Amino acid sequence: MKDQNKAGTGRIVRNRNRDLVMAFAYPAQFYTNNISEAFAALIRISWCYEENIRNIEMELDLMIVINISKGVTRPSWRLQIIIDDI
Repeated sequence: MKDQNKAGTGRIVRNRNRDLVMAFAYPAQFYTNNISEAFAALIRISWCYEENIRNIEMELDLMIVINISKGVTRPSWRLQIIIDDI
């Protein structure tokens, strides 16, 4: 898939009782694993915002994306665009 510049992302959203609220799979272009992870976070946050869910806790696989969103690490310009949207 990487050779074709195609990828996909999928995640689940649970409530505070850990009950499933929503699951999704979404086609995405492949750049890097960091960009894919940040894009998945953006999709989740956007969905929660549209559903008026404001108090969220997010679990991510890549520590670099967490550190970038906290301002600890500086991202590449492509990743910065996604982080700015988050």
